[in-house]
Amino acid sequence: MIPPQAVAIIKEFEGFKLVGYLCPAGVPTAGWGHTGPDVRVGVRYTRDKAEAWLLADIQHAANRLAGVVKPDVLADLSDSQYAALLSFVFNLGAKSTWTIWKRVNARKFDQVPSELMRFVNAGGKRLPGLVRRRGAEAALWEQGEDDEPETPPSTTLRMIGMTPPTPATDKPLTVSKTMWTGAGVAASGVVAGAQQVQALVAPQMAYSEHLQTLAAIVAGLIVAGGIAVMVFKWLEQREKAR
Repeated sequence: MIPPQAVAIIKEFEGFKLVGYLCPAGVPTAGWGHTGPDVRVGVRYTRDKAEAWLLADIQHAANRLAGVVKPDVLADLSDSQYAALLSFVFNLGAKSTWTIWKRVNARKFDQVPSELMRFVNAGGKRLPGLVRRRGAEAALWEQGEDDEPETPPSTTLRMIGMTPPTPATDKPLTVSKTMWTGAGVAASGVVAGAQQVQALVAPQMAYSEHLQTLAAIVAGLIVAGGIAVMVFKWLEQREKAR
């Protein structure tokens, strides 16, 4: 199977011409970099013919790649990694002595991009076009494992079956009887506490104006503390419900 990424990157960098021409090396070429005895300079070919040539040439590159990379390693490559190597071989071939194949076969995949970037010279000169192509191939390689789509295809969902989530048993805090019951208990405790304080100091309040003021303050603090406890418990329950 030829990954669509391979077709896309090869089309992008090979250029396209329907009329046969001589490439810089003096070889008759047409379509997306196709060469061979079936190409003649000045002859116009159809796009369907060019597409067929392209697929055949990519398959030829795949065969050459299979000759230098171990089958089990090839099988473990993602589509993007495989496509990057197909573009590379389509462009340059696949000499078995190149270090890049040693790195791939040793599964030193992190070193492959730097190996790709070594092949940017032609005729002893660094060519910007090769730099761009190797950079694109390195970027494609570094995509690694292909990400799964966020939403599975409909056919997949139908096969695995979809079940609705279990309804939540907790009622919203605003309608929870448990919550309001707890609040009532807490409020009753607050009132009772304030009443106890007043009862304790009642005999002495008649003789001390300051003691009356102190008792009122203590009772107020108890009520405020009780309200604070209720608020904290409500916030805690709301956080758990999220």
